[in-house]
Amino acid sequence: MDSLEKKNSKGKRVNLELEYPPLSKKNKSHKDGFSVQTKRPCVKDLVAAWDSLSNLDKVRFDKKFGRIADVLQVEPDWEIIRASLRFYVPHLRCFVFPEFELVPTIEEYFQLLFSRPAMSSEIYVPDPINFQLNKLQFQSMLQKILSFPLEFTESCIIKRNEVWGVNWNMMYSKLKSDLNSLSEEDRLNFVALGIYGMIILPTSMEVISSFVVAMFEQFIKNPNLNVAPVLIAETLRDADYIRAHGKGRFTCSASLFTLWIHAHVSKVDFSTIKEFGILQKKNQLEKKMANQWHQQFLNLKSKDIVWCATWLKSTNYFYPPRGHNWIPLLGVRGAISYSSTLVMRQFCDRQSKPLLDGISSYGFDYSLDTQVINQIGFAKEVWSQCEVRFSRNKISATCEFLEWRKVWLQDIVIPYDIPIVKEAIIVDLKKRIVELEGEKQKLIKEKNSITFEKEKAEKEVDKHAQTLKKLRTIIQKEERQNDHLMCDKNKLEDELNQFKNQNANLKTQVNQQHDEIGRLKGFENEVENLLDNELQLLQQLEEAQNNEKLMEQKLSLMQTQQVYQNEKIRGLEAEVRGLNGQLRESLATINQLKREGGKVLYLVNGIYSKAMKVERTIPPNQHDAASSFVEGLSSMIRDYCEHELETIEYWKNKEK
Repeated sequence: MDSLEKKNSKGKRVNLELEYPPLSKKNKSHKDGFSVQTKRPCVKDLVAAWDSLSNLDKVRFDKKFGRIADVLQVEPDWEIIRASLRFYVPHLRCFVFPEFELVPTIEEYFQLLFSRPAMSSEIYVPDPINFQLNKLQFQSMLQKILSFPLEFTESCIIKRNEVWGVNWNMMYSKLKSDLNSLSEEDRLNFVALGIYGMIILPTSMEVISSFVVAMFEQFIKNPNLNVAPVLIAETLRDADYIRAHGKGRFTCSASLFTLWIHAHVSKVDFSTIKEFGILQKKNQLEKKMANQWHQQFLNLKSKDIVWCATWLKSTNYFYPPRGHNWIPLLGVRGAISYSSTLVMRQFCDRQSKPLLDGISSYGFDYSLDTQVINQIGFAKEVWSQCEVRFSRNKISATCEFLEWRKVWLQDIVIPYDIPIVKEAIIVDLKKRIVELEGEKQKLIKEKNSITFEKEKAEKEVDKHAQTLKKLRTIIQKEERQNDHLMCDKNKLEDELNQFKNQNANLKTQVNQQHDEIGRLKGFENEVENLLDNELQLLQQLEEAQNNEKLMEQKLSLMQTQQVYQNEKIRGLEAEVRGLNGQLRESLATINQLKREGGKVLYLVNGIYSKAMKVERTIPPNQHDAASSFVEGLSSMIRDYCEHELETIEYWKNKEK
């Protein structure tokens, strides 16, 4: 790849890169340096399907689809295609010859295939959904074009190179006997789809891809759709690929390209595709090899070229809108740029200096990427703003264009040694080789110094890496030790918290014991008060019993005086009844004291059990003092309770 400088329209010099095809062993067999595949799909089935149509069906076919069926009669001339590809310059999207430039135009292809003189600016725009169709989606799309049974279409669908397609041979072999039984629309669509998929836009052998089916579906919905930009886009894309890689398959419209190049360089007078096919069959066109065609291209002058093709009835042409130097073309598989300003002589107009800035920056394959989808929208917007210009019907070139072309030819290397610039190119190449050798030596020295520094840097990096490994191991050990210490710390903190909780529990228990002891002391005082009251009551009872005995003695002594003392005796009897009531009340209090004494005994036993429990929780150094205190307290309570029980038993027996 050579990188040279070229002057643009503003006078500044810009870099322009040219790609040369690598010559492999296969390519060396061709003198032109290209390995172009010349295998063409078999058209016998298509010809048979076309011949099976009636004359009326053929007339309706021409009205609906144009003259595309005439392409079946044109055989591709692979020698002239191979020779012309040597003069294709990818950066200009144009065939550059010594004295002129040629490129297939939208207007030529449109009027070649269709009889309508007026062209539509409504172009085919691919739907991003069709870029990744599954089998069911492709089958439904095919059903809209051909209303065949589902099982039949499903059996003809295959997948090749991650793209769904229709096997034409399989479909035709199944419909061969039933072709006349189909509806008129299905017959016409079937033949048209075969011609587009196998001859005009073939993407693989014997298979019509989903890209072509999607384009054909839009064309059926809108018969005014202009499909000529699709054909030009695919033709230029194939030429780009072969020019860059040195080999490939010129798949798109090889028959149309053969017809187009012969019409401009052979001076063959024909106005339709059918006439050209008849001339081919009669061998009126001279057969030449690729090197012979190459020599003829080198010797052709501008006056020897048929600038305006004989079938080009209207010389109106599309011109880029303001602010754009070229027109974007959308094919079935991808997009590419195109400029009509470089070949205005093909429209019978005056050739002026073209503006080609940015023409090589536009080109991509279709995908679901947002950038690609935005570029498709950009192409649609540019086409909606395209101008339709009328030619002056005078083929000429401006002086500005001729001067620009001379400078341009000196700065750009036209492929494969065109004699006009051969000597200048050789001198420039020798200078360039010397400069490149000097740059090579400098680069070698710089490379050696860089490799030496790189080795030093790698050694230092290795040392640093080893030190880093050691530091990492030390850090890992310290981290492990820190983890163990943190675990021990957490354990000690847990034990300390437990010990604090235990001390708090002991303090609460001791406080509870002190409270219970105070309550016991208060209860003891109450019991002593109750006992004092009981003693007083007992004394009163003893006095009452003594008084009763005295009264009995008095009654026995004073029986003789009963008459005289009845009123006094009645009073005494009333007093005795009151004393008996008091006696009953005292007996009831005694019974209540018995019950309270039992409760006191029960509380004392509970206090004793709790004291014994507390005794177990007291530390060893205070165990003896605490146990002696508890034993003394318990012995005092027991003695007191036994004394109380004895008094209660005494009163029981006395009551009886």
